[in-house]
Amino acid sequence: MLLGFIGLGRMGWPMAHHIYENIQSKKIFLGSEIIDTISVYDVDKKLQKAFAEKHPKCIVAENLRELSRKASIIWLMIPSKYVYETVTQEISPFMSRGFIIDGGNSDPRVSIKLYNSLKERNIKFIDVGCSGGPPKAREADLALMVGGDPQDYRMIESLLKILGNPIYVGPSGCGHLVKMLHNVLEYIIMGGIGEIYALLNILPQKLIGKSINVKNALKAINNGLAGSRLLQLTIEILEDDIDLSKVVPYVSGGTQAVWTLEMAKGIPTIFTDLALLQRKVSRNEDYSKELDKLIKDIEKLKTIRENPDGRFEIQSLLRGKFGGHKVYYKLE
Repeated sequence: MLLGFIGLGRMGWPMAHHIYENIQSKKIFLGSEIIDTISVYDVDKKLQKAFAEKHPKCIVAENLRELSRKASIIWLMIPSKYVYETVTQEISPFMSRGFIIDGGNSDPRVSIKLYNSLKERNIKFIDVGCSGGPPKAREADLALMVGGDPQDYRMIESLLKILGNPIYVGPSGCGHLVKMLHNVLEYIIMGGIGEIYALLNILPQKLIGKSINVKNALKAINNGLAGSRLLQLTIEILEDDIDLSKVVPYVSGGTQAVWTLEMAKGIPTIFTDLALLQRKVSRNEDYSKELDKLIKDIEKLKTIRENPDGRFEIQSLLRGKFGGHKVYYKLE
């Protein structure tokens, strides 16, 4: 069986490399059948050529039509804005059966739409959120959040394990939904790290008239319960001794937060509101819409006590778990 891999960017290249290496050294099963060939495609022909030079037994696809006719399974690592058109116009019309796996940061609503349309044509669609970035892709240690039919997940599980640690999270769209919310949590944590970094620089001067070693302070924090991979990366950045005065205070991104707010209409999402608002402020963009929503969502929080959605309850239990604080239970 032939696997087609589309997109040889920062994430796609190392992922395709690991699949290639495993094809050469061991069997990759798709159910009871074996994937024994990989064909690659990228709009950047220089990338295709470079990959082929380093992986001489791979097949370079001239175009998507050719690849789609031959492949039993296709893995996409392309920008989200191209996914729907690419699948519906350039891939699926030329496939008679098989799997399409979208491993990019795609809109879960698009994934659900594709799943439903492809199912009618006996093409199985799986959405896989991939977390860890290029470093984890190179190490084949990605966190993989998988959505789709459970039996389809089991069919491709051995392939997924080549790339990292897969967890099945639910029906079609759920893989990209979980990855979207994972990214939003990253935005929220990054905003918090930025604020704490600023306070570590400002408050010691204000309180004692002296500066402290912010890097060591963050190391101390990272040893505590608030430690995280993102905080560790912050420490590594500071260890590189980059002159922050030369860095433009411009924070890019935010698409996944926008999608989240669209899907969560009517639900208070104050941390997501603020994460997106902060990014817009850093780019000197109009943030009035986000500010207005934040204020309204703070007011909506009052209704959560009457109609609980779990956000306060989980925080109460978390406080009890790590600090031994009292958790109040309802009387029967």
